[in-house]
Amino acid sequence: MSERLLVLGGLLLLVLLVALWVGARPRVLTARLRRGRAPGVRPSGRPLVLAFTSPDCAACHAAQRPALEEFARRVGDQVEIREVDLLTERETARALGIFSVPSTVVLDADGRVVAFNIGFAPAERLLVQLPHTRNGGAATRS
Repeated sequence: MSERLLVLGGLLLLVLLVALWVGARPRVLTARLRRGRAPGVRPSGRPLVLAFTSPDCAACHAAQRPALEEFARRVGDQVEIREVDLLTERETARALGIFSVPSTVVLDADGRVVAFNIGFAPAERLLVQLPHTRNGGAATRS
């Protein structure tokens, strides 16, 4: 009986550690990437949102794309938005730690990562994550 409890406790600990690792992964990647520019991404001189998608991702087309369109309406041309096909741009996705879609990565004007969103990200969340522009003011938010 005590052997079963020991095995069960070990399995429970393993599940807990995996859950903690998955939950902490975006923060760890963000912290690591903030030290320099995102690999494979050329800065455009304005904040950038990379929206990772794939042709067969229903949530990307039904939810994330409309949220990105709403976000684009609200920020105008002050922010660049790029859709990135996870299947054709695997190196960029791998370098940023993206393994599932939809996912979005918010970068500042210098190409440094400021936020990760694994899964659907509504326009409001992207607006909150948007870095300030170089002149010290926040991007326009309607």
